[in-house]
Amino acid sequence: MARVHIRAVTIIMAADEHGSLKTYHPGDWVPVSKQRAIELLETGQAELPEEAQVQRALTEDLSDCGIYLRDGTIRDAQAALNGLKVDVTEWSGALRLPYPRTLIWLKCQPLQRKQIALGFARIEDTGRYASWEVAAMLRSNELLAAQMGDQAEQRRTREVIGDLRIPVYESSAVWVRKTPDTEEFIAAWEAERQGSECDELAFLRALYRHRVLLCSLPAGWLGRWRR
Repeated sequence: MARVHIRAVTIIMAADEHGSLKTYHPGDWVPVSKQRAIELLETGQAELPEEAQVQRALTEDLSDCGIYLRDGTIRDAQAALNGLKVDVTEWSGALRLPYPRTLIWLKCQPLQRKQIALGFARIEDTGRYASWEVAAMLRSNELLAAQMGDQAEQRRTREVIGDLRIPVYESSAVWVRKTPDTEEFIAAWEAERQGSECDELAFLRALYRHRVLLCSLPAGWLGRWRR
């Protein structure tokens, strides 16, 4: 069975390369199966240093992944992918999920290959209940829904979510894993976009109407992974 190396944050008992049970201390590199690595990472018992996260994401099988462009051309996307083997589909007039894992992308949010791969890694189906279905970045640490859109748009949003004193998401780059719940969410987002002048508030309304497992990426997350 293929094994990966993760760095211990707490004391971990695991078999070494020879099959002997060993105690690993914080800072030690621990060889484990992929499934065990996911469990230890999710519970905070281990970590992947940033460059290790990037390399893992770039070498993962992305054959089920693709980009759905809301604007721009396939050539634009291929330039961003820079050799990353991910399919691309141009806009067909409505939000949809052409792939099992789809990045819905507006090119006003510039992306590079490692950011794209890391986003797909966030929504990988790990076989566990808590596998994220959607990943999106907070627009800003200071920006609230109350500061977005005009009065009519805010009134429409308040009727759905009740309070506009909540953060908004960067809707120009959203990673989505296709499930029955996310297909309903995407249909709702498309419906909310009709007659709307604020895509971020439309996204927020759809998010509150349909429950999905959302990975909220911190504001600035995409910029953190730029070269």
